[in-house]
Amino acid sequence: QTKAVLPSAHKNITHLPVVGSQGGIGACASWATTYYLKTWQEAKERGWVRPDPVTHKRRVANPLYCYSIQSGGTDEGSSLIGNLQFMTRHGAATYYDRPIDRYLELPKEEEWKGAAAWRTQSVSMIETNTPEGMAALKEHLVGGNLAAVAIYWPKNLAHGYPAEGPGISNAVYYLPDGGAYIP
Repeated sequence: QTKAVLPSAHKNITHLPVVGSQGGIGACASWATTYYLKTWQEAKERGWVRPDPVTHKRRVANPLYCYSIQSGGTDEGSSLIGNLQFMTRHGAATYYDRPIDRYLELPKEEEWKGAAAWRTQSVSMIETNTPEGMAALKEHLVGGNLAAVAIYWPKNLAHGYPAEGPGISNAVYYLPDGGAYIP
């Protein structure tokens, strides 16, 4: 069977929220799944373009809502699949429902209720350690979907790693005009 040739590049950023910062909190999985993936999904369904938590708090999923529960009230990290499964069962609170500065506190009853409206219907995973898996991921993205990607990072490698400081940037870089990024 012959598969269609995939384009060499594809942009799918229309419904992504504006780029945010997790600061020094170990919440990268929650930012990838909740802030970016869940906000994108809601924005795509509702026709919102580039939601911003500063100007539209009800249109952006708060990554630290899921993080506070997945990490058990500590700053020890979470997992992509854990956050996604949590959102399937319980949903995600928006910036309006849950203040961003309460990431080590468990949610209040009204936050649980508000989050239920933003449940994820299903979760699936694409293994990308084979050429077929990479092709499936590319087809998924070109099909107008989004994906969160996990990279194994051993704790001993991250021990003592500063989150911010001179010469250190944990920023997300992207090129809206399709140009090349040259550091």
